[in-house]
Amino acid sequence: MQRLAALATAIALSLLTLQPALAGCDPTGFRVLPASTASTVKITIRTFGGQPAFGTGVIWDSDGHIVTNDHVATVGDQHTVTLASGERRAARVVARSPDQDLAVLSVDGPLPPAAPRASAATLQPGDAVLAIGNPFGQGTTLSTGIVNGFGREVITAPNRHMMGMVETTVPLRPGNSGGPLLSCRGEVVGINTAAVQTAPGGSTLGFAIPMEIADAAVARMLGADTAVAAAPDFGSRFPAESGTLQRGSARPGLGLYVVPGGAALVVQQVVPGSPAARAGALPGDAIIEANGRMVSSPEDLQSMIRDASVGAIAVLRILRSGVALDMAVRITPVVFSP
Repeated sequence: MQRLAALATAIALSLLTLQPALAGCDPTGFRVLPASTASTVKITIRTFGGQPAFGTGVIWDSDGHIVTNDHVATVGDQHTVTLASGERRAARVVARSPDQDLAVLSVDGPLPPAAPRASAATLQPGDAVLAIGNPFGQGTTLSTGIVNGFGREVITAPNRHMMGMVETTVPLRPGNSGGPLLSCRGEVVGINTAAVQTAPGGSTLGFAIPMEIADAAVARMLGADTAVAAAPDFGSRFPAESGTLQRGSARPGLGLYVVPGGAALVVQQVVPGSPAARAGALPGDAIIEANGRMVSSPEDLQSMIRDASVGAIAVLRILRSGVALDMAVRITPVVFSP
């Protein structure tokens, strides 16, 4: 309790220095920030090379689940979380969504309550936001900035294009990944994931996964039948992402492997017996729209399926030998065999 009290005092003092940037916030929101910090954990990972790496996580529920970035969880094979009280616990990875750069850790024993969560849609450009993190493993820090915009695309790995990100001026550092992006009301509105420097020596932009996307992804992951649930791979990447699929694994999808082809997606392979095969899709078909939305990258198709659900119908507009066709394909768990 003394450590928590000291932490709350430190946060209150930090907020005094942040108040100019948070001038537009409702001051009552400051009162819940200590609770938000208590629901944030520091993560230390033993990398495969034996060196330590650092990240941040968000206590998610009362069942011992902690959400962080997938690139944090997969950098090594041994995970330790440090609570705001200073208590250290071993953690294990129980679910992953690589395409959305999210992972779920689990620890034994009770955890502090989860912080309140809210959709990033409650924010507007110019709103003040805060990030809690563990930069360089040096301890909990608070950083502040404002919202620049929404719906940003960020390349966080050679084969990982993150869509729909929240862009902020929060200066994220290594070790901040997986931590909460907070509104000035103390609500978690995103998961901090990436930082981009605008120019050598220039300012840094922070990017966060909106909470509505993270909420839906975690619900899917924890509802999966397998102990470690990889992201639903929608068959939308070939061959770059085929290595992420486990042979014979079933994932919600259409049963297509596609590659970008100008303003369309070109079908490279149709999974035998899949919904796309039953609908008549053929290699060489060019998909130009999905459910009325233009698609020109695998992520566009992935986003469309993510917004739908298993059993829903995806209407694909394709070009075949110069003729436009509409094809109805039911989203179904598909067995991929890369």
